[in-house]
Amino acid sequence: MFRLILLFASCLFSLVAEGAELAPSASSIISPSPIPNSVELADTIVRTGYFPDGVTRILSPIKLTHKDSGKADAPTVIRGSRSGNSQISGAAVVRGTKIQDVNASRAPTQPTIYALDLSSLPQPRPFGIERRGAYFDIDQSRFELFQNGLRLHLARWPKLGYSTAIRAALDSDDQSGTSVMIPRDAFARLNSEKDIWLGGYWTQDWAFETAPIERFGEDGETVQLPRIKAPGKLRSGFKYFVQNARSELSEPGEYILNSNREAFVIPTNESDQFEVAIATTLLEISNAHDIVIEDVAFEKTLGTTIKIVDSENITIRNCFVGRSGAGAIRVTGGRNVVIDRCVIRDTAETAVLLSGGDRPTLTPAGHAITNSIVTDFGIDSRTYRPAVQVTGVGIRVEGCFLSRGPHSAIILAGNDNLIRGNEISAVVQETDDAGAIYTGRDWTHRGNEIDGNFFHDIGMRMSAHARSPSEPSFVSAIYLDDQESGYRISRNIFWRVGRPIVIHGGRDNLIEENVFVANTHGAIWLHKRGEALGGELERRLRAVPYDRDRWATRYPALATLAENDPGSPVNNKEKDNILLGHGTLVEFRAPEDAQYWAQRDTTTAIGRSRRGWPVTSPEDLQRYLSAQFPGTHSIPVRSKALSDLQFSAH
Repeated sequence: MFRLILLFASCLFSLVAEGAELAPSASSIISPSPIPNSVELADTIVRTGYFPDGVTRILSPIKLTHKDSGKADAPTVIRGSRSGNSQISGAAVVRGTKIQDVNASRAPTQPTIYALDLSSLPQPRPFGIERRGAYFDIDQSRFELFQNGLRLHLARWPKLGYSTAIRAALDSDDQSGTSVMIPRDAFARLNSEKDIWLGGYWTQDWAFETAPIERFGEDGETVQLPRIKAPGKLRSGFKYFVQNARSELSEPGEYILNSNREAFVIPTNESDQFEVAIATTLLEISNAHDIVIEDVAFEKTLGTTIKIVDSENITIRNCFVGRSGAGAIRVTGGRNVVIDRCVIRDTAETAVLLSGGDRPTLTPAGHAITNSIVTDFGIDSRTYRPAVQVTGVGIRVEGCFLSRGPHSAIILAGNDNLIRGNEISAVVQETDDAGAIYTGRDWTHRGNEIDGNFFHDIGMRMSAHARSPSEPSFVSAIYLDDQESGYRISRNIFWRVGRPIVIHGGRDNLIEENVFVANTHGAIWLHKRGEALGGELERRLRAVPYDRDRWATRYPALATLAENDPGSPVNNKEKDNILLGHGTLVEFRAPEDAQYWAQRDTTTAIGRSRRGWPVTSPEDLQRYLSAQFPGTHSIPVRSKALSDLQFSAH
């Protein structure tokens, strides 16, 4: 029986090498591995109903179209082989040549380094490093390297986290570029190198970006980079790291890439074999219907691994998708595309995009991701690259485990979408002014429900502006930013979350039957923020038939919004919530915000006892809730419920 194993890479940390020089690369050898014709492969799998056994390496995607469609009562089903070992890979195997470090290293022991000559490999674009970040739309990476089932990473300093030893130069941000000042010892170590990159939160703690160093200054501390795209003024003391530095190549799993199509890598094991991504996408389904793909692994690509466009009744089930230089699965248009019982891991950008439905008519897409595990997402772009991005009408994220991301787990836009029964943890790990579920800046995003989810351990490990490493300045579980309105937030459980719910100027939001456990700030944070008529929000309001047809019936409060103090957070309500431990129900950004919370609270509050709080695990919390409030709440610990999703296909 096909089984999925979710493998988490362990991180190794040691001292970095200093002044390393690398000997010239010898030729690497591409291991014999015939690449099948993707058209013939598509015909074969449709005809037989099975993917090939073992690893199949392809250069161009398998394409399924209308001619490959099934019927509603007899879909086209394509499975992995009966052995459970089917893997579609976008990477070629190369053999490295061992070389010697000619200079002394700062590492305790001299690392083993392999040189890879990439010149003979097929390349969709010349191998190189791509600029990443919130304001870059990355469709594909330019280079991805793997070994032992892991996506390797550029050598960097510091090895873990970020440094804040950086200052904006006097002419830090003009039209020609950006200048910053780094410590003199780092400058001295790096200024003889080429192809050095910096990555960091240059202007805001929610806007990550990378950029190459173009020039080292003569003062021994200033470096020149291209103009940073993130809005705002360049700061001093922001979080940053250095990457692709030869002097920092010292740890297993690290590599550097130079402009001569050579890579130098420290292996994760004793093998001299590596894999280099040469395919952009592995599976494309377009204008098709009634197809089921199951029990197969899709991995190791430069671009988004699976793309589904304008198709109906498509199911991706019990698959592994990941180790991608962009995203894992991208669904645009169509209806009823379902991702079920999949493990999706290690994506440089957004892991899953679900987009569809028609907003003017409120026609639902019916897309969903259910009972799946999505972890380690947004690895390279760091902000606004969630586990799941939802855009449109009538889309579900249900019964999933979403974890281990630097920024949001879900970014949401549209109408009548449902986020239900998920476990969301260990996200917003290094960013600020952000939420595990984030949405914002639209009065018309109505009818969305966030119901029955379990949020815990939300927040960063490090922030330049945090009061402590575990409590960031402004991180929440659910962030309704910039007047986002019309949400129903119900039956969720918030545990070890600083600010569970933020209403940043929005209106008509209902918060009911939630459990807030030992939050350090108000369970609900309210602030009058934003604009009235005459701005971007009114333009978005006028773009939909908000006062007629189905809209007026479905969202009656929206029909009268323009005449009802549109710039104020009115008509937000809570009822029948449970507040356990310290903290208050509602916190206001300013005293005058209290006028917008006129209702009498109906929350049950139970304080911490002298003997301490009786909850140290989800199991403890479930027992406590069952005893105190029988029959009211069940905690969806999806990480355990989905533990049978294990991957052994390779």
